[in-house]
Amino acid sequence: MAFLKALTIFVSIFISTCLRGHVTSAQTYHEADAIFNDVIRNASTTVRPMVNQSDTLRVFVTFNLMAVTQVDEVRQELACNAWLNLSWTDELRTWLPEQYGGIKVVHPDPVDIWRARVMVSNSLQDRDIFKDAHAPVFLFSDGSTRWYPGGIFFTSCVMTVTVFPFDSHDCSLLFLSIGFYAEELVFEPVSPEANLRGYSHNGEWELTSTSVSPLQIPVADETFSGFKVTLRLTRRPWFFLLNVVMPIMLLSLLNFMVFVLPNDCGEKVTFGTTILLSQAVYMSVVTNLLPQNSYDGMPLVLVYLFFVLVLCSVAVATSIVVVAFDKKLKCNDDKGLTPEADTVTNNLADVPQSESKDGLLRNRIHPVNSGPALDNVVEEKKPASDVKRAKAKVCLAKAARICCGSNALHLSVFLVLWSVMTALFLLHGVSVAA
Repeated sequence: MAFLKALTIFVSIFISTCLRGHVTSAQTYHEADAIFNDVIRNASTTVRPMVNQSDTLRVFVTFNLMAVTQVDEVRQELACNAWLNLSWTDELRTWLPEQYGGIKVVHPDPVDIWRARVMVSNSLQDRDIFKDAHAPVFLFSDGSTRWYPGGIFFTSCVMTVTVFPFDSHDCSLLFLSIGFYAEELVFEPVSPEANLRGYSHNGEWELTSTSVSPLQIPVADETFSGFKVTLRLTRRPWFFLLNVVMPIMLLSLLNFMVFVLPNDCGEKVTFGTTILLSQAVYMSVVTNLLPQNSYDGMPLVLVYLFFVLVLCSVAVATSIVVVAFDKKLKCNDDKGLTPEADTVTNNLADVPQSESKDGLLRNRIHPVNSGPALDNVVEEKKPASDVKRAKAKVCLAKAARICCGSNALHLSVFLVLWSVMTALFLLHGVSVAA
């Protein structure tokens, strides 16, 4: 019994001790309003909240990135959603919680207190983006003040798209104090990196690293304090590779298949021309997906696509020439101008000529030791111009046979050139991405 009684007394004392730390006196409206009237509104909103104005006010900064909303390579623009956590000590706005019903924190309007006003110096819109008076403020009884301004930041960002779509960019946001020199106010980052707890990933860009560093910006003869936020963004290349580069590569390979078709195929030229036009139309459609910027050099992918287009155009032109020579050869064959006629034509040119009774030149063909025996004598009119024309047609026929028989050679040459250029493009992209 004595043990149970002692245990009951111990439990009662323990519970009362625990509850005592959570029970506070009632906080009324009049006590909260008294803090605003006695403490907050009696201090200036323009003078630094320090008793000794010779000291430097330290403002601690935390940059919280929520999302990268837009990256425009043409306009050299970055848009991101973020907010800041600015904290400092207000020596003029303090109170004893016991005198105001135990109130330890209040939420005044930002215009009623002194704020560490900052501007974005490289902003493309209003630089004083924190002039909105509705950003939350927390003011504690010991003077600790926390201000959470935020918004959509549109800033300039110099981007080099030479290695597009394997490019990476370092975009910075420059924050500068308003109205105070560096010896009066300094910004000190709490962390060397941005806070990414609430960050939403971007489908086109990967955030590889962030940094937050203090900054001293000289203006005329004075120096202003600030801080710099740097975001390193790396493009995700697979969308562009699968939707732009791969289809054009397949169309170019299909265009080279024109050399596989026989020369007498009526659709040989039509096939090559259709594929070339399809490739040109597709490239015009995807132009909006390519960065239209040539200040720091043309993007590598544009050079590659242009090379592929030129290579396919040359392949179509070559196939047209091959078909034309093939048609010419067939016409010569129909007229009896075969390569074997070259020997006969040469013999005709070497036969001695005699003049007949009627004044006309007549040729007599004699047997040739190195050739077959000729039993008949052929006599016909053969002017010198006809001999030259026959020789030219024979040479053209030989050239046509050589050209028409080199489809395999043409296909091999174009495939080697295409393979080398594609390999260089992909290897360069992989090396940059690594």
